Amino acid sequence: SSSSSSSSKPSYYTVIRAGGATGEKGFGMQNVTLRQGDYIRGSLPMEDLASVTVASLYTKETRDTVFEVVTGNEGLHRGFSKLRHGHDGSSEECPPEDLHLARRA
Repeated sequence: SSSSSSSSKPSYYTVIRAGGATGEKGFGMQNVTLRQGDYIRGSLPMEDLASVTVASLYTKETRDTVFEVVTGNEGLHRGFSKLRHGHDGSSEECPPEDLHLARRA
């Protein structure tokens, strides 16, 4: 006889959109900037992308959301705390405080 579990673990997704990945040495988690809305531009060492990816596995703020990450000065934990749960990655207009991060048209 086979038994099936009536409880199942929930599944979550996280989509990380990295700026142009580079092969340079990572700058560390205090030197990243995260945003949502698909308007930031920049690059990110692959080493830092790997660190952000692993860290996102262990924080609830990244569950069921899409975010962008580039080299910056915001810091990973502050960036995670600003994420909007459930964001689907849709493009948004760049807020005035982020114009310095915006993609060039």
